[in-house]
Amino acid sequence: ISNGQTNQINHDAFKFLGRGAIAGVPVSLIIMLLLYLFFGYVLRSTHFGRAIFAIGGSPEASRLAGIPINRTLMRVYVICGLLAGFSGLLTASQLALSAPRAATGLELSVIAAVVLGGTSLSGGKGSLLGTLLGVLILRILDNGLILLNVSSFYQDVASGVVLLLAVGFDQLRARRGRKST
Repeated sequence: ISNGQTNQINHDAFKFLGRGAIAGVPVSLIIMLLLYLFFGYVLRSTHFGRAIFAIGGSPEASRLAGIPINRTLMRVYVICGLLAGFSGLLTASQLALSAPRAATGLELSVIAAVVLGGTSLSGGKGSLLGTLLGVLILRILDNGLILLNVSSFYQDVASGVVLLLAVGFDQLRARRGRKST
């Protein structure tokens, strides 16, 4: 629609979604916390959430236990797509722009936050609370580097080092788990 061009958005109600506040609390923070609470409940307290962890831990065992793997994964992918689209709306609202490349390169930061929060790359282990803590740690690191006036290149290097350390610790944890069984 935009031919890859950035376009300004001048609709106050749309800007409120990303820039507004309710009782001094940013709307985007409220949305994030509500989503964390909702999906935390889904993962901990529903058959669907337990099925996701089971499939992540062992797809074959999940299949043998009668979990419909393809249907569950399709639902997970649909939910991820919807949340990615909603994230795009929030980003556009915060920037008051439709910027097609606004979040380019954030994929590694997301992986780093999730792994730093304790989610295993081999699957079956993790929590939303841990992911939230991983996000907070990375945001504090980024904010500290910005306040110290560190160049963006070295900020990316620091994020990469954190990602490598998190993946390295995850692999060590996985090896220890295999040795103990």
